[in-house]
Amino acid sequence: MTQFASHDDFAARMGLTLTADEQTRADTLLTLASGLIIEATGQDIALVTDDTYEAPSIYGDRLRLPQRPVVSVSEVSLTPTGGSPSVIDPTTYYLEGGELVRSRFPLGYELVFRNYGQGWLGPYWTISVTYTHGYASDAIPSVVKTVCMEAVRRVWVNPGGAISSTIGDSQAAYGNDAPSGLLLTAKETARLNDVLLGYQSGTVTLR
Repeated sequence: MTQFASHDDFAARMGLTLTADEQTRADTLLTLASGLIIEATGQDIALVTDDTYEAPSIYGDRLRLPQRPVVSVSEVSLTPTGGSPSVIDPTTYYLEGGELVRSRFPLGYELVFRNYGQGWLGPYWTISVTYTHGYASDAIPSVVKTVCMEAVRRVWVNPGGAISSTIGDSQAAYGNDAPSGLLLTAKETARLNDVLLGYQSGTVTLR
């Protein structure tokens, strides 16, 4: 199971020394929080080697791959409806960020080089891309680790999801906007999308 922060990371964040049972609990919660991050962003985030993306192709020159960052592309094939797949010559396309770019030839050449003259040909073709994407375990973005630990911290210090609590003469307020249970806040989800997907949602501060 994917876990974007370790119990040692969490212990350092909390300023605690965890017992063996607490380490097990922290790892369980961190794994669950990591799953929430994956679900919220639609990204695997962790490194995946030779994953396969298959879908109807598109018109135009640029095909955006769904998982980012794209590390490398090892093979691309196109299959016409009712036909057989053909592996595309890698010299006819290149990777730019998270997009595969395959330029179109001038119209006259399209008639001669039909297989290579129309960009990604369109939805009557199925495209299959084998590619490696994501981050190595020692390169997970800091915002991902931070959000993972913050989600667990909220449950750790306030497992009942109370808005406030009183112990003796001391009172702790958790805020009306704090999620109840192991959930991500809207600000955390927005910040993750900023970093992982490049969405622009303004300045967001995690706390």
